[in-house]
Amino acid sequence: MDNAKNIRSVHGEHIFNIMEDAVVDQVKASMARDKDICSCDICVYDAAAIALNKLTPHYITTNKGELYARVLKLNASERMEITVEVLQAIEIVRNRKTHD
Repeated sequence: MDNAKNIRSVHGEHIFNIMEDAVVDQVKASMARDKDICSCDICVYDAAAIALNKLTPHYITTNKGELYARVLKLNASERMEITVEVLQAIEIVRNRKTHD
């Protein structure tokens, strides 16, 4: 969970889209298992952005200590939807060269 910088403060409260961490973590894990795709930050975040644009955001107000527990509480259908969108996004990134 290295995306805690994505927490935004609104009127003294923190707001965060828990899908961001879940998607980035899934992209990194999937790319690590597939040695035929570049896993640089550009490709990871390209794939994450593609997937996130197709997924429903899940905003929460919380402190950083609660984020990990909230991501773990995503239900099975949400996790499956993340996996499907991430795998499709990785294929898009694989098939287009964004850098040398």
